[in-house]
This record gives sequence, C-alpha cells and structure tokens, in this order.
Amino acid sequence: MSLDTMFDKFYEKDLSPALSSFIIRTCLSMRKEADFQSSMNRVAKDLREYTDAYAACIMTISRDLYKFNVVGQCVKNNEVNLQNVFDKIPYDVIETWEEMILENDSIVITDPSQMDQYEKRSPDWVKTLKDNGVETLCLVPFIHQNMIIGYMYVTNFQKEALPRIKETIELMSAFVSAEAAHHLLIERLRTLSLIDSRTGVYNRTAMNNKVDELAAQLKLAPAPFSVAFCYLNTLKTINEKRGHDVGNSLLKDAGKTLKEVFKNDYIYRSSGDEFCVISTTSTEEEFEEKIDNLKDLASDPEWIYFTVGYYTDNTDGALHSAMRYANKYEHEFNEEFYYNYPDMVK
Repeated sequence: MSLDTMFDKFYEKDLSPALSSFIIRTCLSMRKEADFQSSMNRVAKDLREYTDAYAACIMTISRDLYKFNVVGQCVKNNEVNLQNVFDKIPYDVIETWEEMILENDSIVITDPSQMDQYEKRSPDWVKTLKDNGVETLCLVPFIHQNMIIGYMYVTNFQKEALPRIKETIELMSAFVSAEAAHHLLIERLRTLSLIDSRTGVYNRTAMNNKVDELAAQLKLAPAPFSVAFCYLNTLKTINEKRGHDVGNSLLKDAGKTLKEVFKNDYIYRSSGDEFCVISTTSTEEEFEEKIDNLKDLASDPEWIYFTVGYYTDNTDGALHSAMRYANKYEHEFNEEFYYNYPDMVK
C-alpha cells in the first residue's frame, strides 16, 4: 500500500485533532531520517512520548530466516536497551504472539488477571515481562499481504488511556508496515546474496568480507578466537558414484550438521567441499568440545565425514595466520583419512 493510499484511508477516519496531528507529524519525520533504523527509532520515540509510556518498541519478523530484529526502540531515560533484552529470547517465544493475536488483532495487558491468562499460553514470554517490570502492554502486528511481518508495542502506560493508545498504535502500524516490508525485502536480498544455497551457510563472498572486517578489529584490539576448516571428504566420491543430486543432499545435511554444532559461530562454505568456522564467543575448551561433537556426528565414510583442522589464538589477534594454521592441520588430517579409506576419491 502506498503512502498516499494510507493517507486517504487515514483521512476517512474520525480522529481527534491531536491524534491526527501526531500521526501526520510522525510520518513526515519518519521520511526525513537518513536510514531505516533512524526512522524507526524516531517513530518509537514519538510513540512513547505521545502515549506517555515507559517504553516503545518496533520489531520485524523474518520467518524463513527464523529470526526477529528490534529495529526501533525508546525507553524512558534510556534505562534499558531492549535489544539486550530480546537477545535472550528465542524466536519460538516471539512466534507464540501470532496465535494469540489472531483472536483479538492485538495483545493487551492492563491487569494481573490478563497477565495470568497469557502466562498459561506463553510462560517464557510472560516471565520476561515480569522480570523487566512490565505491568501494562499494548502490542499490535504489522500486516503485509495478509502476513505478520513485525510488531509495534508500548509498555507501562496509564491503563485508563488504553483506547486512545491502541488506536494510535494501530494507525501507526499501518504506516510503518509499508516501510518495514520494503526494509525486509532489501535485507532478504542482501542476505540471499551472501548465503550458499546448497548448504544454507554463508558463502565465500561473505567469508572474505567478514575476515577482512574481523582481522582489522582484532589487529586494533586483540581478543581470543578460534578457527576451524572442515573438509567434507565424502563429497567427491558421492558425486562420482551416486550423482550430483545425491551430492547436493549430502551438502544440505552437512550444512545442517555444522549449524547444529556451531550455533553461535560464523560458518562459511569456503570452497566446493570445504567449510570454515570462525568463533569469537567460545573459549578454547568450548571450541574443542564443539570439534569433538562434530567428529562424533560426522564420521560416516558412507555419508558425512568431516576432516577437521582447528587453531585457537588467545593473545595475538592474528586472524589470517590462525586460518593458515587451521587449514594446514586440516590438510594433514586429510592424508590420514585417505590412507584409512583408499577407495575414496580425492
């Protein structure tokens, strides 16, 4: 829906002068900001102040990528960073909102009894609300082509003002949904350009970009990190003996296994049958446990078999050197694999 069409629908409503002025002013301000994040932060700020709420938040949802993002936020006196709060919440918790919203087009909490009702349906989410002192909440979805693509909500407002607040959020969500849909499309295209379609992990281009960026960061501020190269020894044999369609299925399963093991790390398909993993969040011991787990899951010479070389840097911050070491170790272990399985295609 175009902005002009939304304004036409907006003028058909019987709105108070104050609300009309707020909607128009916020929408115009939103268009003046330099980027999407700034626009959404501006909307969240205006919304929080207009509703006299403690916090306002704007989120987008990417179902196919199984993730959500806080794209706009404003908290009174900047007391809390909502991104930090949501970083601790799994996607499936956010997914519970949709079922509850389908019943009433929104989620509204203004008293303990309502909080208790939602707690029965999504206890993990309500625990987060209680942990963060949320007592009142009004949450409305962004709808685009009959699909929820995000949410806008405010918390800890005066419950007597709920009718006005709900109307305000519903109107604002109609305008913001068009911006959110465009943003998600651009982000999806950008993400797809960096994803290897056969394995679901990042591609070589994404790896080169990240390595350059991370190497510069580590040079300025050295910090512990680990690198692994994982060679899919069985791919060439599968392709030759069973065909490339089966080989593609193998690559898909291999990517799934890597993502299962290295959940919070960067995973790249560095070449046709080789993968690179970079971890900046695991200790040396934790990374070694992941390597051992991968070896346990991928030691089938008839399907997935990874030869792994890895290296941990605790002091120097020299990423390119660490990658060379890890790659060298992986090639050494490769020779051992082909010695044990001489019939495999190199």
